[in-house]
Amino acid sequence: MRWIVIFSLLLSSCLSSNQFLSMDGESGTKDTLPVHVGVLVEMAEYCNKIYDEGKELRDNEFAYNVVQDRGVTIISIRGTNNGRNVLTDIDARPFKDRKLDIQIHRGFRDAAEKLRDDIIENHALEESVILTGHSLGGATATLIAD
Repeated sequence: MRWIVIFSLLLSSCLSSNQFLSMDGESGTKDTLPVHVGVLVEMAEYCNKIYDEGKELRDNEFAYNVVQDRGVTIISIRGTNNGRNVLTDIDARPFKDRKLDIQIHRGFRDAAEKLRDDIIENHALEESVILTGHSLGGATATLIAD
């Protein structure tokens, strides 16, 4: 029962805070995107495939897929898919990253570190690396890139 109350409060707080968010991009079109729509579709397809074909880390905690083609490595990272991922999502304690000199979400930071270490240990990366992901995967991809 307690989890239902906590989830309801969290969901309602997210919905009520939308009015305070900047909506600068709401009038954009596919012509004003910073990347070509085809690239976005390709990255979305990689993110979709990861749920079936991704390399899973310990007990399905996180998953990623690596595709290498013509000197480019594309790493797609799976989004929230299980209870462990939800715990990562809600671990929003601030973490001071000394290299980036910013406060970051501890759960995303820990996930990014685990994934980065596994990727480096198990893959020879090309000179150009593209990171993509959805939800939790997008957050960790961003931190790995940084």
